[in-house]
Amino acid sequence: MPFCEVKGIPLFYSDQGQGECLVLLHGLGQNITSWENQIRELALAYRVVSLDLRGHGQSGDNEETITINLLAEDLAELLAYLEIKRVHLCGLSM
Repeated sequence: MPFCEVKGIPLFYSDQGQGECLVLLHGLGQNITSWENQIRELALAYRVVSLDLRGHGQSGDNEETITINLLAEDLAELLAYLEIKRVHLCGLSM
């Protein structure tokens, strides 16, 4: 799976399937593997994008305080990098 550099840190992400885009966000302390079974099935009907949020899994981190706003900015930059303008969003509780 690929990485995208966002604000100087590498974000680990997955981009699978075709169709309307569905973004899956994991919960606090989890990572992209939280969605493995769902990604496999949902990618049959959707373009499924998921990522290890900053400071989780294989994504990097820095000295910046992690906030919900910062995580949202990271996602927005990843979506811009992937040239995705509209998404359906699904997440676990943060």
